[in-house]
Formats: sequence, structure tokens, C-alpha cells
Amino acid sequence: MSKRNTGTMRVEGLREIDRALKQLDQRVAKRILRRAVKIAAEPPLHAVRSNAPMDTGLYVSQINVRTRVRRWRNRKGAAVTAMVEAKSRSGKTDAFYGAFLEYGTSRMPADPHFRPAFEMTKEESRRILLRELSNGLEREAKRVARAALRAERAAAKARAA
Repeated sequence: MSKRNTGTMRVEGLREIDRALKQLDQRVAKRILRRAVKIAAEPPLHAVRSNAPMDTGLYVSQINVRTRVRRWRNRKGAAVTAMVEAKSRSGKTDAFYGAFLEYGTSRMPADPHFRPAFEMTKEESRRILLRELSNGLEREAKRVARAALRAERAAAKARAA
């Protein structure tokens, strides 16, 4: 029986950011979302690593962040998830015993480290997510403005020639 170490954080009040992301190219919006979520997942990642029991270090070395952007069929928009999980970067689960450590077994008491770390860092992650989404949109707006200025200069140069 496998239990997943999950924590959910719902961020409300993102209408302005959502509108701005919808105006962008889908690949650009996805890149901004993925980057913001990955950066926002850093505090829980570090907290989990510091709270995790360390015997050989294999388990702690395989606690990583993985992001995924999913489109919903019946809803508008997308859901972005960041998973802090104990898997090697190659996808092989060498440290398969993470759920045993977190929840315990019939012969071993629980040593929760994922859930407390997530709860401790939830608000910080929310603030980071909002900041990074805003910064990403600003960066993209500046990039688009620079590209438009270059195109305008090239057109003026072509008219002058």
C-alpha cells in the first residue's frame, strides 16, 4: 500500500495575473508558470531535506522538485503542480521507503517530515509564487517592448533606405 506525501496550496485572487498570462503565447505562459512554481517550491524542499531522517544520505539526496503544467478539459486555464518527492532525477525510485518514514509501519513509528515542512513553509511559498509570477510577467512585457522597438527601428531604417 502506497501513501503519497501531498500538501495542497490554493492561491486565490489571481485574476489579473491569469488575464495577463492568457494574453501571452501558450509556451511563454507555461514557462513563466513553471519557473514561478519551481522557485516557490524551494522553501518546502529545503525544509523537507533538513527535517528528513538521515542514515546513509541516499533518501535526502533524492528529495527533489518536479513541476507539471496540466490543462483541464472542463475548465478554463491550467493547473500547475510542484511535487517535492523522493525520486532520483532519472526517475528511478531508489529511496522507495519515504512513505514508510513519513507514515510509519506496523514495526516502525512514523517520523513525519514532509507534512510539517510543507505546513511551515506554505505562506512563504505563496508569497514567493505571487512575486515570481509578477516578475515573470514584467520580464516578458519588457522583452516584448524591446522586440517591438527593434522592429520599429528596422522598419524606419528600411523606409529611409
